[in-house]
Amino acid sequence: MDKILIKIKNIITKNGKRNLILFSIIIIVLVIMGLYNTFSLYTEVHESIVDGIKTYEFIVNNNNSINSITIPENSKKNISIKITNPDKTKLKYGIYYSSDDILTDTYIGYNKDSKKSSKGLIEGLDNYVIDLTILNLSDHSTTINFGITYGLEKGGELKLPEDNKWIEEYKGPVLLSEVDTGSYVYYEGTNGCNKTTCNGTNTKYVDDNNKGYCFKETNKYKKDGWRLAYTKNDTAYIISAGALECLATDETGNTSTDEVTSYEKNIGLNNHITNLNKKAQTYCNRKYAYNNSCNNRSSWAMDVIDFKKITNKTLTSDSCFKQKDKKECGYNNELIDNGGYYWIANSNNTNTAYYWDATERFINSSNSNHALGIRPVIRLNDTVYVVDGKGTEKEPYILDTFKEDDNYEEVKVIEENNTQTKLISKYIEDLYNSSKEIESINIGDSKEQVKVNKTANIMLDNNNIYRYYGANPNNYVMFNDELWRIVSLSNVKTNKDDATGQMRTKIIKASSIGKYSYDSSLIEENNGNGTNNWDKADIMKELNEIYYNKKTGSCTNGENNKQTECDFSITGFDSNARYLIDDAIYYLADNDTTIEDKYANNYYNQERTNKTWNGKVGIIYGSDYMYAVDLNLCKETKSKYIDNNNCNTSWLYKAHDNVIGNFETKEASSIREIYPTVYLKNNIIITEGKGTEEDPYILEIKN
Repeated sequence: MDKILIKIKNIITKNGKRNLILFSIIIIVLVIMGLYNTFSLYTEVHESIVDGIKTYEFIVNNNNSINSITIPENSKKNISIKITNPDKTKLKYGIYYSSDDILTDTYIGYNKDSKKSSKGLIEGLDNYVIDLTILNLSDHSTTINFGITYGLEKGGELKLPEDNKWIEEYKGPVLLSEVDTGSYVYYEGTNGCNKTTCNGTNTKYVDDNNKGYCFKETNKYKKDGWRLAYTKNDTAYIISAGALECLATDETGNTSTDEVTSYEKNIGLNNHITNLNKKAQTYCNRKYAYNNSCNNRSSWAMDVIDFKKITNKTLTSDSCFKQKDKKECGYNNELIDNGGYYWIANSNNTNTAYYWDATERFINSSNSNHALGIRPVIRLNDTVYVVDGKGTEKEPYILDTFKEDDNYEEVKVIEENNTQTKLISKYIEDLYNSSKEIESINIGDSKEQVKVNKTANIMLDNNNIYRYYGANPNNYVMFNDELWRIVSLSNVKTNKDDATGQMRTKIIKASSIGKYSYDSSLIEENNGNGTNNWDKADIMKELNEIYYNKKTGSCTNGENNKQTECDFSITGFDSNARYLIDDAIYYLADNDTTIEDKYANNYYNQERTNKTWNGKVGIIYGSDYMYAVDLNLCKETKSKYIDNNNCNTSWLYKAHDNVIGNFETKEASSIREIYPTVYLKNNIIITEGKGTEEDPYILEIKN
């Protein structure tokens, strides 16, 4: 400024005082123009966000026609505001808000994770998205009006319109999913749990120096209460710090809080795992639970997926099983290594289940007769927030929940090319086509061929059906809040009137729902052994009437119409699972004794007769087993599969061979493990996951 004044002085000296008046006028004009420019940049027309110099794009929640949002009472919205600077000049901006409603119990601010704040500088020719959170805990709806003001980068302070407030960083109540993992929370189950342990107090608790135990009194739990185990998709999962009950299962499937002499001998321990999950479900509380429901989607006993989420380590025989002193496998991790014994609610594909060995301080396995601890995991609604507390064992977080807005939609900037939001049919097709080296393989000694992607373990068979094959492909999905596996992707007709069909995915439950007969009859009919007519079979009715509808009933369990109780009230399909599946045409094969000496393609053709059944829940085809092998190694006909290690080690054969008894013919009344099969609707998408047992694909329906 001093230099400018010196120059002006020199000019005046050179040109004389008579020109002083002229220069004064010029300076006054320049000042007025500068003030006009500055003023115009601070002046805003609310309707269009346009001034005399710049035009801005101002979008609230993807809607550029309104500048307001209404939040229902006792609810929360996450919204985004987009601002665009079409000019090359860098400018200041500030977003403000106002309301005609009382905002005493309403909290508003930009999220700490938002890439941009509500005030700052916007580069020229750029656009910013600011993510906001609004939490309305009042008993009335609230309307928030938004506006924006802007100015030159080196101009003065931005002008805030009267009766408005700047949007600052969000400082309201935080969601439980936003606090640190391991934090303690006060929570109490209300679904039939033991009153002394519903709040997280360990079984056999005495005092702070003796916090209870299971199995061995020398190994007492170090902590009690409930803790935040992990978060997923903005949802909090809590787990008991210790163990709330001890449980053993005997050979008949009955439970005990003490050790018993017999144990379940079934591969997969279906009864024992069910018992653990049933007991854990009693610690559910509908006020906080996912979807405000107490079922196997909101509460269960700690399992291998929870172990993976907590440790980020897979529980397999070559990773964390019996791995001593490994921190990545839970050693010295308070959420895992809690001082006492407890079950991990999964079988290791034998008649033993995983458990935390408190003496060795690693994952071990055991028969079901030992009374080890149960650690319930509760999946909470994403509406649960913290109202008080410090998250410590002595001062746990106090929780509350607000209602979910029926029209709630979190608006974010979404990457359009995200491969994890593809239709499952498109995903499988793209995965198959991801390799440039597709190999053609003959089926046995026939001339028909299949094409395989060896990297993805996906086959395109001679009937244009995509199939997962090999020892252990990545085909796990989370369905009905439990593990299922993808069998195939093919054109499926919904009913006889469906002329064209649709590409739909067939999945099979990864574990058995129990041992039952295919069919049975009175002694006068086929010596009490029933018949091989699926459309009239007992198991068809049981799967589609009892299991599908999540009921308890009577199921066939031997010849002469022998019956046993089958309780699917927990393991059956919940409403979400039923929404994801639809009717399908199932083909019913003719009897042909010569089929034993045929290959997979012959078996498939034999199944495709004119006789069909239309329904929702079925069981696997024999051809599905035969195509699931690596046909480059297995060149056998059906009758020789059992004797050839290249044929009897496929994922489908190993996991489900008891469905039809080592892939051989038995009487319909024979008692075998049952693995349900369903066809998903054609508009199902994969939202996340890798298809592994520890990180399965997560499915949703595309609206």
